[in-house]
Amino acid sequence: TCSSSSTSTTNNNQVVVQQQPPPHTPQTQQEEQAETTEEESHSSLSLFQIWKLYGSCLFQLCRPSNFAGVVVFHILGTHLALLSLSGGSSAAAAAAAAATTTKYSVLQLVWKEPSMWNTLFILLGITSTSMMVNDYYDTKLGVDAARVDRPLQQQQQQQKEKGEVSSTTTASSSTPPKLPLWVVKKCLVCGYGLLLPAITWMPSVLGRTTAMLSVMLTFWYTKHLKPKTWIKNLTCATIMALAPLTSGSVAACIVNTNSGVGAAGSSSGLLSLLFANGGITQLGQLVLLLFFGFMGREITMDCQDVHEDAQHHIQTIPVQYGTKLASQIALGCYTLMGMVTVWGKTAAAGQSRQGLLSPLVPLGFATIGSLRMLQRAWQVYRTQGRNTRINGIAIEEGKITMLLLLASFM
Repeated sequence: TCSSSSTSTTNNNQVVVQQQPPPHTPQTQQEEQAETTEEESHSSLSLFQIWKLYGSCLFQLCRPSNFAGVVVFHILGTHLALLSLSGGSSAAAAAAAAATTTKYSVLQLVWKEPSMWNTLFILLGITSTSMMVNDYYDTKLGVDAARVDRPLQQQQQQQKEKGEVSSTTTASSSTPPKLPLWVVKKCLVCGYGLLLPAITWMPSVLGRTTAMLSVMLTFWYTKHLKPKTWIKNLTCATIMALAPLTSGSVAACIVNTNSGVGAAGSSSGLLSLLFANGGITQLGQLVLLLFFGFMGREITMDCQDVHEDAQHHIQTIPVQYGTKLASQIALGCYTLMGMVTVWGKTAAAGQSRQGLLSPLVPLGFATIGSLRMLQRAWQVYRTQGRNTRINGIAIEEGKITMLLLLASFM
């Protein structure tokens, strides 16, 4: 179980922090002034020179391990949008989707259409900037200083171990430079500067809206939304759930525009993508799956970091209400996720005319993935979210079970 010399729990399992200075304090006014001075002294460096010096560090800061998942969400959103159109109430839209499916496969549509490449670039940009802005503000505020798995904190730890006092690095240095915060700040300015015009080039009004909302949420997240109980988790879940909807809306707009039906950017386009024939489409089910699944995952991760969050006065759900209630909420989120997924595949199997085996395969993926994730969530609940080993297993294994759930939509 979790234990810490600087934290304790009350009878209602709420975390209480003893009076003890945090392991790392936020930047002082003098440190911020020094950072500004350093940035001004390096203002003559071009973007190419900055990338040559710090490119590998900045790339690590983007968390490239997340890129594969973004590509999967992009392709899956495109695939399910075409299914939504072909199964919608509009005969013209269904005919357009059928014609496009005949002309292009889903992969060909993703590969040949410049708008789809632009959408993928935006999703990857949102993912990268969200990671960078989170680490930037966490470092400035002194949060997660002990997380040496993060690039900025890892570099600071390496600097301490080497006994290096100076925080500045000249361009002529032969040793791998420490990544200054002003470099991250400048990279973020360039990143958001590229994202905004790219969003304006998206053909779908719905796609532009969801992409802009995601950009705004990532920009506000660490400094303004992360300290808010509930809002932190809802923001993360919303950003993840919007990814396939953004790609799907652009794909639907391309299909309808090429066929002369009209752009799928209005409110009716949103409804046709998420609802059809009196029920929720597969794209709508995927949006709900990602929202509830990542909501439960974020709360479980907060249970894992409850003591560190309490030390830095981050009012997460476990810190505010205790890990017992937090584990119950996480279990509820995973239950809703499993119900949406299995119910959707069961309904699709009952309406399928492709034989018995074809609809049972996705139902099997959905059932196995949901039950396994629920099993881990139940173990977290049984230990009231206090066992770090069980929490860690649930978090890591959730990546594999999520793949099974995503496979049920293919």
